[in-house]
Amino acid sequence: MSGKNKKAAQSSSESLPTGSGKVGKTDLPCKVKVIPQVPSELAIKIVDRGDSTHLFCRAIVTATGPSPSTAAVNQPSGDDGIANFGIVSPGQYQISYTLNGTDAPDFVTSKPFWTLSVGPDRNLKTVSAEPVNAVSPKLELISTETDQFLEASTTETAPALHAYAQPGALSSDPVGVTLTFNAAAFAGSIPASELTAKKKLTLTSTTAGVYTFTLDLADPADRFVVRRNNPATAVATKTTIAVLHEKDSQPVPDLSLVLKLGGSACTVKTAVPPVIRWMIPGASELTAITYTDPEDYFWEFVDITSS
Repeated sequence: MSGKNKKAAQSSSESLPTGSGKVGKTDLPCKVKVIPQVPSELAIKIVDRGDSTHLFCRAIVTATGPSPSTAAVNQPSGDDGIANFGIVSPGQYQISYTLNGTDAPDFVTSKPFWTLSVGPDRNLKTVSAEPVNAVSPKLELISTETDQFLEASTTETAPALHAYAQPGALSSDPVGVTLTFNAAAFAGSIPASELTAKKKLTLTSTTAGVYTFTLDLADPADRFVVRRNNPATAVATKTTIAVLHEKDSQPVPDLSLVLKLGGSACTVKTAVPPVIRWMIPGASELTAITYTDPEDYFWEFVDITSS
């Protein structure tokens, strides 16, 4: 082999792979720098939205994740309102909770769930609850000297946060009673605003009997509002309470009969007997009577104290 060819072969052999399969300096082992992972710790605290000092213990808190995992873990909240989940994988979690039996009737979660990002170190996340607005219907029968009224209203525990906005249906059983408002016939449905302001309806009936009135509130359609003591009822009796009898054949004079109903004196002019009025149990029982009594006439009073 000539000197020139020998030199070329030697150069070629140096560039070829050796029997070990390694290619010179281009295939040296890589050194990977390992960064220690800081553990992620998750804790959830439940507080009252309107009062951060009010904590919720013994609630069941659920953490689902990290996304896209749907694995769920439950932990109870302690006396400090905190549910500790310990070491978890970092990522996004969906947080929800269920209040204990003592808190559940009066409070509700501010949101159905929270989406929280969990990073390194300890992650203390806060979620909230808020009071429900409990709405209750109320019916009250009111007797005055000239009229008898049915007052319909509602009471609410937290209207400033979530006011009740649905109507109430008012009905009577039997149906032989006319309810009027400002001399106009009442249609049977009362808007929420009028219930808040207390709607007073005049009772009118020419038929004696016992009538039950019912105020039924519509579904709030709001998870922050609940109905309590619904429906409300009230009972009134339309009855004859006094009859003027003629001793002789004398014309009936214009007499006055004074009834003391529920502590208030009501004068009933009786030009045309008998006297028929609404009697409201507990509020309008006949407790005392005074009347003018010409010697030719006498009054017969009907016992209505058990009405």
